[in-house]
Amino acid sequence: MCSRGKCRHFPKNCDDRNPCTDDHCNPITGSCYHTAHCDDGNACTQDVCDPQSGACSYPCYEDCAACEIQGSEEPGLCVDCACSLPSCDVTLEAEPAMLCGGTVIELTVRAVCEPECGTGAWVVYTEPPDVVETWIDADTESVDCDGDLHSFLVRAKIRCDYRGLATFRVDFDAPGDQYCESDVIVEVVQCPDVDMDADRNGLISAGDDDEEGEDDWQYGPNAKGAIVLVNCDNDGGRTWTDPTDPDDDIRDLTDTIVNGPNDIADLSEMILRPVSPPYLAGWKRRLRVPTNASHPALRVFLQKPPGTWTQVLGPTQVSVVLEDFQINPPIALNEELHFGVESVLYPGDKGHASFDGLIVVEADLLDDQNTTICTDTLQLRVAPFIILPNTAPPHRALVSDYDATVSAFVQTQAGTGSTALIPYANCSDWWAQDAWEFGFSSRPGGSGSTWNLWSGFETLRAGATASTLGAHQSVGIGERSAGRSGRVSASPSGHQQRPRLWRQP
Repeated sequence: MCSRGKCRHFPKNCDDRNPCTDDHCNPITGSCYHTAHCDDGNACTQDVCDPQSGACSYPCYEDCAACEIQGSEEPGLCVDCACSLPSCDVTLEAEPAMLCGGTVIELTVRAVCEPECGTGAWVVYTEPPDVVETWIDADTESVDCDGDLHSFLVRAKIRCDYRGLATFRVDFDAPGDQYCESDVIVEVVQCPDVDMDADRNGLISAGDDDEEGEDDWQYGPNAKGAIVLVNCDNDGGRTWTDPTDPDDDIRDLTDTIVNGPNDIADLSEMILRPVSPPYLAGWKRRLRVPTNASHPALRVFLQKPPGTWTQVLGPTQVSVVLEDFQINPPIALNEELHFGVESVLYPGDKGHASFDGLIVVEADLLDDQNTTICTDTLQLRVAPFIILPNTAPPHRALVSDYDATVSAFVQTQAGTGSTALIPYANCSDWWAQDAWEFGFSSRPGGSGSTWNLWSGFETLRAGATASTLGAHQSVGIGERSAGRSGRVSASPSGHQQRPRLWRQP
């Protein structure tokens, strides 16, 4: 103001009479403005002013409230009156890094997040998206954000027909709009696929019809699982040197060759599918029968070239690397292989009372260091020897070859085609009663039929008692029963087998 020609200046009164504000005047414009009297500059505290006294207090916001950090575009979260920038970290590991289509991969997710403000969530997926046939375990799960490292196991079955590289990725969303990811690349190759007639229709399917039952052999109608026969006949036409010698065995199961078309018909077919590229030089297939180590039951013949059969696995041979097998032409990894399979032991056979007939066959894919990349497993079971009841209608007349006159008489009465000669028993008696057990083993044939091996086995002779029979391990179904005459009869006692075969029409 001006007084007597002199200017006098008085401060502008910007007092808003509010004790909770600080009053200010803009020196340029002269306008008043007011700021909060209580401000500690902490985004995680509340600025509280007493309206009467203007006294300030700064209580904390609840933990996990959103806050802003100066200089950061990322939102923060309040913890213990301090604004913290949330963090997360996630890693993904795969085992194995190379595997076969149709097999299972194990993925390990390791995730950590903080501050302790609720949970984060991760999800695993693949690129391309159709790699996995089935997620066996959870492919998404929550994580407590407590600063601790959390691990999770995820298992997934790869699609059988997928080949090539696949990326498994995990995305992790944590509180505070935090996002983390990790990925791992795996290579999917074709696994060796070993197939038999697991659906029991007498044929090996070109598709997946025989896959069910390969890993879980089952009993019963409409059940699944391949069946193999004990090849106990004599298609080779061998003759006994001494019929009373227990080591003089002429059955087909005791030789290492295939004895013509009839012997081929007794074999169960097995196919090992080719392995298609991509694969590396030096990769091989290994065929194994691990159960042969404890119960040497299986013999496997390879048909290569067509019409030629070579034993590749036997009772004392547990495994063979096929691409290393000496044969001409050599076996190639991308070659389909056909096998014939026979058993040399019945369930419960002598010396193998614990053998229940279940056999495991494994086909491995090996790398150039002979390390197993993946394995296909097949279960099969040996058909038991089923003893015919004496009430069954007669099918053939059986006569001892001990006396030619008697044999000729029976053949004349019954007809030559309706009789079968059997060797005489140890006691030089032409009667077969109580000296033989007759029965069959069977497996599925084509078009809903069955293929039966009808066999006779020489047993302990009449005069044996139940107590002496107990000292012998019976073969076949392993049963003993009292015959109509009161004599004790049994399924064959180990080494005393003397088989004859005829096939049911």
